[in-house]
Amino acid sequence: MGIGFAVLLLFAMTFGLAVLPLLPAIMEWRLPKDTSPLRVVRESEVDIRFLAHGFQAYVDSAFGALLADRRDPPRSLEDSLQDGTKYVVVGDGDLPLFSEAEQAGSVIDRLVLGRGDIRLPAGTTFLREIYAAGSVLGRERSIYRAVLAKDSIALGRESRSLRWVHAENTITAAEGCRLHGRVSADGLLVVHDGCGFERLHAPRIEFRELPGPLSSDTAERDAPTVVLRAEDLANVIEEEAGRWLVEKALDIPANVLVEADLVVAGHCRIGKGAQLAGSIKSHGDLTLADGVVIEGSAVAGLSLHIATGCRIHGPALAEREIFVGAGTVVGTELEPTSVSGNHLYIAPGALVHGTVWAHVEGRVCQVDVTAFADSATGPLA
Repeated sequence: MGIGFAVLLLFAMTFGLAVLPLLPAIMEWRLPKDTSPLRVVRESEVDIRFLAHGFQAYVDSAFGALLADRRDPPRSLEDSLQDGTKYVVVGDGDLPLFSEAEQAGSVIDRLVLGRGDIRLPAGTTFLREIYAAGSVLGRERSIYRAVLAKDSIALGRESRSLRWVHAENTITAAEGCRLHGRVSADGLLVVHDGCGFERLHAPRIEFRELPGPLSSDTAERDAPTVVLRAEDLANVIEEEAGRWLVEKALDIPANVLVEADLVVAGHCRIGKGAQLAGSIKSHGDLTLADGVVIEGSAVAGLSLHIATGCRIHGPALAEREIFVGAGTVVGTELEPTSVSGNHLYIAPGALVHGTVWAHVEGRVCQVDVTAFADSATGPLA
């Protein structure tokens, strides 16, 4: 018998039953097990705009007076800070004044600051941040460390952002861009076909193939006339407080209404046009056929397949891949939400309100929904 346990036993025998509720706490004090520190979630992880806000504060402190001085006659002003940081200040709408060596090498190792709009050359690598009091217009095949604009940002086709991009209005990423790190807009974010991304955030994120706004039709649809009951399904092992617990797999028929939250131990398929008044969590794959409506969240322990024209009002989450078909809308303007998984494949024509986070890789590409456009017949694995 260990000395610590003997002390606890003697303590209990001396003071009787009154000390029994205190034994777990005393044992943890005498023989501690939970010694790992609590994980502190930093603001930099939670707020996607954290880096942009930090750079804005730096610009205001170091260059605020210079950028506000509109009386300066030169089109561009070049200088260095006391710490040796080189910069160029550009007049509204002017092209930055780069040296012959910079133009020949297509590499700019200076901060670029604009009093208004900035127009940037094509095929250029910017090793330091770019700031514009207006908008930033970038051309094709350029590489940006970070970009901040008080208005809008346009990235030309096949361009690349390395750390973060933020605009207080609109961001447009043309075809074939690679958006590493964080990209956020306070208004509209448009990501075109062929783009890769990691972490996106905006009240409205459009995944496009052709120009023009996407439909955000969130009008209430007519509910199916057939209301599914728990006894209509196989493998329902518990029905309590509006939640159905399903053993093994689940196949929900097309054009039915389910007025419950669902927790499924295996794979789950939801048939075409079905509506769920609650949320669904599948510990396996979760497949939504065309036109499925989920009022809550859709969570998959493995992969999440979303066909065309679906509506998901809450988060769409998966441990592995998420496939999103054209015409699908996640979240609403009044209630933004999240799409999060390791690999995201989103078809042009999809629309998300809130955050899209690919922990490994995200792509805007054509998604083959034929394999899960309708709830298949036959048993689920």
